[in-house]
Amino acid sequence: SKPSRHEIYTSALHHADRAPYSMLFSERKKTDKVDISEGLRSYICSHYSDSIANSHLDALTSLNQLREDVRAISDKSDVAKDLLFRYYTQLSLLSFRFPFAESSVRVQFVWYDVYKNKKATNFSIHFERASVLYNYAATLSQLAASQQKSSDDGIKRANAYFQAAAGAFQGVRDIVAEHPECSQAMDLVPEALQMLTTLMLAQAQECFYLKAARDKMKDAIISKLVAQVGDYYEQVASLLNGPALKSLVDRTWHAQAEILVLHYKSLAQVKGCAGLPEAMKYGEQISRLRLALGFATEAKKKLGRGTNLEIKEAVEHNHALVEKTLMLAEKDNDTIYHDPVPPDMKLDAIEKKPIVKPTPLPDTAAVEDPFSTIVPYQVQEAAVRYAETRDNMVRSEQRALADLNELARATLSSMNLPGAIEALEAPTGIPPALQSKINEVRNDRGMQLVTELMETLSTLSTEDTRMLKSALVELDKEEKDDDALRAAHGGRWQRTPSHTLTGTLRQEGAKFSGNLEHAIKSDSFVAKKFQEHSAYIMALQTGEGEVLKLLPANDLITGTTLEDVINLKRYLGELDALVARREALRTELSEMSNNDNIASKLLAQQHKPHEDVFEEELRKYNDIKSQLRTNATTQESLLEAVRVENERFVAGRQQDSIAQRREQVLQALSNAHKAYTELKANLREGIQFYTNFQEILSQFERKCKDFIFARDQEKQDLLEQLS
Repeated sequence: SKPSRHEIYTSALHHADRAPYSMLFSERKKTDKVDISEGLRSYICSHYSDSIANSHLDALTSLNQLREDVRAISDKSDVAKDLLFRYYTQLSLLSFRFPFAESSVRVQFVWYDVYKNKKATNFSIHFERASVLYNYAATLSQLAASQQKSSDDGIKRANAYFQAAAGAFQGVRDIVAEHPECSQAMDLVPEALQMLTTLMLAQAQECFYLKAARDKMKDAIISKLVAQVGDYYEQVASLLNGPALKSLVDRTWHAQAEILVLHYKSLAQVKGCAGLPEAMKYGEQISRLRLALGFATEAKKKLGRGTNLEIKEAVEHNHALVEKTLMLAEKDNDTIYHDPVPPDMKLDAIEKKPIVKPTPLPDTAAVEDPFSTIVPYQVQEAAVRYAETRDNMVRSEQRALADLNELARATLSSMNLPGAIEALEAPTGIPPALQSKINEVRNDRGMQLVTELMETLSTLSTEDTRMLKSALVELDKEEKDDDALRAAHGGRWQRTPSHTLTGTLRQEGAKFSGNLEHAIKSDSFVAKKFQEHSAYIMALQTGEGEVLKLLPANDLITGTTLEDVINLKRYLGELDALVARREALRTELSEMSNNDNIASKLLAQQHKPHEDVFEEELRKYNDIKSQLRTNATTQESLLEAVRVENERFVAGRQQDSIAQRREQVLQALSNAHKAYTELKANLREGIQFYTNFQEILSQFERKCKDFIFARDQEKQDLLEQLS
């Protein structure tokens, strides 16, 4: 018997689902051989040490070999895909640990775009990352397109690969968005990457639709899947016809996308007819079929000799099927149902249902980092910033401490203390307190010790200044040479001007110059202090005989007794203890600062903003700072008490000129001893500073030399090309 109209319509709906056609995929980018290891080794040597660089030679060699293995990939396989992702992961780890740039880790990466085979070069590791991840995505797209879609397993694999490719292309787009220098390659512009991401999703959704059709899912559901496929292709076609890609991407892609937009719009309307005859909506069925035929006719018109054969067959088959079904539907409605046919603008839009999405990149948390023992440069830079903040704080505290010491010394000196008391206690000979000072300076060979320390300080200061000046002079010479060659060759001298590359180095140099200038200024204050007190320091070192020559004897002091200065001596003792405690706090502050390396804490708290870590770490100095504030307040009270007691002491004292002279000499000797103690501390701190600073300047010199060497090699290569 003849099939019913319902059976004919149902058959037409199912026969619209044709076998899949060949899908689009991206080619891989090509690259030249690039030596990563040399630039990295040079950087590690100059910023860490030769021994650290040597201990990573195997890792550097393996990295170079891994890149060569990636460069040699010629097949589309899971092995190739995994190799690409392994190299991409290593690059991501390197980008976190080392600053690849023309002025730092100098490695010039070379890649050719997939559309015009145009060469692009860049010193950014993110350009290399984006290019390698692009090839990973391209390989996924090739694996997806190569699956046998005649089987359920083949369709499932293709679907998974296409979604993974979409995620990878989206990852490339994220890198380029964060590092715009990558988009100098034509295939890495945002529009091209968005187009490929959407194309992969379109083809993944197609796979899902084909599997649903094969599983005989309801046409109402399939219509939503198909509508989404058409929407994805419409986005692809729009991007391909935009100004960025119109003349870049092969025209067959434009044509295929435009045909598939129309084909799937037609198919969505056909599937949207499901259930309409049963619901007696014959007019709506005809309206949708007319809309479907319009899309199918436009798709058929766009077919050409270059159209994929399977696409051509699918479009022609759909056109014929829709045409036949529409003819039957119109005939039945005209003769039997007479249902009004609504205009297409009155029809509800077919709902779109996206089932696919970009698959995130594989997890890399467990990947071994061959350079894990090297502190990342971001952490190094943060540690340097913290050290500068901490050192400024320490210097500020030390200046305040020195001011307190000077205030105490000047205040006591103005009252001839403790000289006046020592003169009272020992009107002749050498007071016990003075004897202990003589013993200390004599045992130290004080004058020779201070002189030797000053000579060492001067030698180190001169060497540090020479090192910095030498490095900056070499940078100036390189820049002058580059400017001369640019002037000689004009536009043919195609390389980055030196002054744009040495900004960071020159900033460092200016900072180091400021540090030296401040240190040398401090040295001059120390030298001035030594000059002021050297005669009395020499007297202390020479011993009792020399001191007695300076000290007049006085047997005639009357009036004040030792009992009258008990309170004054107690206050002076408390003041001495306060100064001693302050010096202990100063030593504790210096030692804490010298041992304060927060690199490991910055590494462990990478999720935290660096400034928050700084704030937490600086709190450990709060206790010392608080003790110094209390010390300063206590000194203020003690000096006032000393002043009041000294006024009583002076008021009750009868003195002659000899007594006054004795007090003055004793006070000068006391001041000289204090100056001697401070000189030793100041000079040793200065020597420690210049010694540590030499290590910093040595690294700076190495960085400058490496930069100049690399620029010289680049210059020679460019001169050879020009000749």
